[in-house]
Amino acid sequence: MRLIYYVRLALLLLFVLLPNLALSQNWRSVDRDVFERSIDRQIAGQVMGYAFAIADADGIVADASGGWAQAPGDGDLAMATNVVINFGSNQKVLSGVALLDLLESRSAPVAQELQTPFPFFMPDKWKDFYFGGNRTTNFDRVTLEDLLDHTSGLADEPGSTVRHNEGTKIGWALSQPVQMNELTNDTQDYNNNNYTLLLYAIPNLAYPDETNALETAASDLGRSDYNGFAAQEYGNLYTRYMNEEFLPRFPVRFDGATCVAGALDHGRVAKQYTNRNSSQGGLSDASGFCRSQGSWSYSVRDMAHILRTIEFGNTILKRSTRRLFPSSETPRMIYWRSIGHPWLTKNTSINRYRAHGGRTPPSAVGGGRANTLTIRLPFGHVGVAAVNSNEMGAVQLGAVLLNAFYEATRKTFEKDVSRDGSDIANFDLSDPDPEICRDRCNETDGCRSWTYVAPGLQDPANARCWLKDDIPVQSAFTGGISGVQGLEYGWDRAGSDLRSVLIQNRDPAACRLRCAFDRNCKAFTFVRQTGRCWLKHRVPTRKRSTCCVSGR
Repeated sequence: MRLIYYVRLALLLLFVLLPNLALSQNWRSVDRDVFERSIDRQIAGQVMGYAFAIADADGIVADASGGWAQAPGDGDLAMATNVVINFGSNQKVLSGVALLDLLESRSAPVAQELQTPFPFFMPDKWKDFYFGGNRTTNFDRVTLEDLLDHTSGLADEPGSTVRHNEGTKIGWALSQPVQMNELTNDTQDYNNNNYTLLLYAIPNLAYPDETNALETAASDLGRSDYNGFAAQEYGNLYTRYMNEEFLPRFPVRFDGATCVAGALDHGRVAKQYTNRNSSQGGLSDASGFCRSQGSWSYSVRDMAHILRTIEFGNTILKRSTRRLFPSSETPRMIYWRSIGHPWLTKNTSINRYRAHGGRTPPSAVGGGRANTLTIRLPFGHVGVAAVNSNEMGAVQLGAVLLNAFYEATRKTFEKDVSRDGSDIANFDLSDPDPEICRDRCNETDGCRSWTYVAPGLQDPANARCWLKDDIPVQSAFTGGISGVQGLEYGWDRAGSDLRSVLIQNRDPAACRLRCAFDRNCKAFTFVRQTGRCWLKHRVPTRKRSTCCVSGR
């Protein structure tokens, strides 16, 4: 009897939990139209030009752009996601990944390799200049991991004049004692020197014969001259590795991946402006050599493809390596920033999302800057944002992008439909906007569906919103708009069919539940005209179509 009791209890839990599990999984789809409208509403007119993109493992699922890449009278180029823009410090993400990718090819596990002190990879002459004799800098305790999570303890240069005797900024940093307390408490203030050193580590790993030849050629140079020579020559090798070995492995035909965007012949390059009203802008291309900590340009579309390949693909980084930089406050491996969003936190239990920001040096004309962001989003997505004037920094871009992502993953509209019953709240709306009703459902614990009623139907002057803790069946109701969390209205996921069933009441929510209770079902498509529900054994790429409602 006890066995029968536990079997019944298990079945009951399945019937209770599976719809909720399906709901959380289905929330992952992004409504492209809602995303674009949300971005435009938040940022249009506030910056010179902007471009945003969201991608999952299959490709770009939503994007938005507006304003000017080159202002009227200064090039007349509209901003778009295929326009190349300087991503600044987001190059650190790619340099860090390139280093991890190289470490994967070595015999020891990556986690073990990361504990190797950086002096093992540094130019030989640095060992003589900075670590010879009786000098105690503690630099021999700085590991590759300390560099990648920004906790090396390297000093940050206070000004350009102090490096005169060292020749370069990194030379000056190496001449200073490492702040040992920073190696243990993970509070090192952000500075470029951590990732500047990858300019030397990556060539030493990728081209050991060439770096040995460089050291031989520079054997007679003094400290300042050597540092300038090494920066240039190691920079050339770093650029060669990125252009010839690393970037070609991404499934992207680049709009432009370069540290000299001004040299691109197609001209689709975003200039940098001091503000949205500037009449003239400029570029901040690299001078002398390409850098591991910044100065590279990509289009937003290209960067989205790069990030999705890094995060979800198999060609760059093994899954075991990706686990080294989890979605948490610490360690700060690769991604420096963490940005929160209260509504997403409420629905995901993730407090912060790992991100990296980029801000370029002032351009040659007017001192304008570009500001960019790359971020790891929940539910198997990544995001990219870029603007080409000074008004918004990385944190502000993150807020805009997270707001839009939240809205685009929660929008589900059914026109002239009511879902009667299961009401937990109802109230008047001062503005006749169904999105307000949807948002109130998003913010309300236990809300799984909603119905909006246009003004004049239940109240002479106001629209009314009904929130529900279940998903009642549809009924025709002119002037009503309803929504169910997790349905992709106007999308078809063709192929990978497991089987099909006829939904008698022609309610797409019933198709979703059929998928939820079939352990082999990974996605579904409901065909409006026939009422047939197609269950899928994998998640096909979705395509816009008024025929269907899909989900996963």
